[in-house]
Amino acid sequence: MVFAGTESLSSASLKYTLRFGSYEAAHSAEAISHAQFNLALQAIGYDASKFNDKFSILDNELVISLSLGSDKTLDDTTRSYFLVDYIKDDQLPRTLAEYKSNYEKQGFSCTSTIDNK
Repeated sequence: MVFAGTESLSSASLKYTLRFGSYEAAHSAEAISHAQFNLALQAIGYDASKFNDKFSILDNELVISLSLGSDKTLDDTTRSYFLVDYIKDDQLPRTLAEYKSNYEKQGFSCTSTIDNK
């Protein structure tokens, strides 16, 4: 995630890697995953370009990349794609600290370029 200072989310990206036993299995999974992803987006009223998604096959791996720019915000509908939980009373994180807390509660290690380490 990229922030403007510590208060405003500018963009977000996510890379999800699935490993398979063969290139053929990864190729098959790509076709199915891509279709299901587009159908899920359509079902919630978004077009296939909502996340600038990219599905790539590298050897036995399927790599799915999603991103949101400042023009496509994270909201109640899209938050689950980026593993964002509500912080309280159906309120989404807003600040860098709130996003870090969100991901650390899920077991991720978070660092920021503004951390003084």
